[in-house]
Formats: sequence, C-alpha cells, structure tokens
Amino acid sequence: MSKIRMNARYYTLDEARATLPQVKALMADVQAARREILRVKPEAWPGLKMASYNGGSRAAGE
Repeated sequence: MSKIRMNARYYTLDEARATLPQVKALMADVQAARREILRVKPEAWPGLKMASYNGGSRAAGE
C-alpha cells in the first residue's frame, strides 16, 4: 500500500478560525456521503459482488 504524501500547512489562529466554516461544510458533505453509502449498501451489494467476479458485465454474471 502506498502512502499519500501531503505538504504540511500551518495556520495562525486567525487563519484557522477563518477556515473553520469551510472545514465544517466539507465534513458535513463527508458525513452525508457516508450515510448514503450505508443506506444503499444492502441494495448495491449484489451488483458489487457480481462485479468482483467479472468486471461488472451483466451478461457474464447472469
């Protein structure tokens, strides 16, 4: 597994406070995406399982 390298960014207290609303909005998006994934996971599982066997070809999986 490869590691993702990220450049460190240091914020002043004022910069951090100014950026916080954007971070909160992004985290809300991440949480909403997680909820949606968990909601549809039971419906998506059969298709995901078949895709793992044949690359997702519906004809090959039937």
